[in-house]
Amino acid sequence: MRGWPAVCFIAAIVSQPTAAASPPPTSRAAGATALDPQRLALAREIASAFWPDGTMQRMMSQMSGVQSGMMKGVFDKTPKDFGINDAKEPDKTLGQLIREEDPYFEERMAISNRVMMEEIGKLMGDFEPQMREALAKLYARRFTLAELSDMATFFRTSSGKSFGAQLIPMMADPDYVSAMTEVMPRLMKAMPGIAEKVKKATAHLPPPPKHDDKAKTTDVPTA
Repeated sequence: MRGWPAVCFIAAIVSQPTAAASPPPTSRAAGATALDPQRLALAREIASAFWPDGTMQRMMSQMSGVQSGMMKGVFDKTPKDFGINDAKEPDKTLGQLIREEDPYFEERMAISNRVMMEEIGKLMGDFEPQMREALAKLYARRFTLAELSDMATFFRTSSGKSFGAQLIPMMADPDYVSAMTEVMPRLMKAMPGIAEKVKKATAHLPPPPKHDDKAKTTDVPTA
């Protein structure tokens, strides 16, 4: 549950139409050759504009504050909201049910989220130079010199600098996270139907091996 915003973001990217997600033929051809130094220089400037040092730590710090509101939105819902109609106490919220089992759950969760986000931010901060360079090479391959020049010109303006500084941290904005959280009940309701479609799509395959059977075949006989 803690990683739900990130999951939604990734799912939104990979669920785009294939034509949009696949790089154009010219991008593939360009990837096999040396990058144009002018394009790469502009691409590095653009990547640095919206991913300066400390971006991930700021984002994770903001996420820590947003997590409480996100979890509250989930805990205020009942099992019925998630499509669970056979719960023993269907009218109680998830928060009520959890508190009955663990009165310290919310405090424990808040502390865990804060510490986890702080540590993830520190760890991810070490990878920011590599991420910027990877993005710069990607942009240098995908966009023309004229396009990169236009982008760089924008990021040099006061509006561009403001947009660049907020682009990545905005993924942790309360409004965005709240919208992503609202997807959870619909996803839970849809899961049985999705599981059934997966079952039908894989019906022609033999069933996966059971762990017990595998263990028996790999056991080494003892004297």
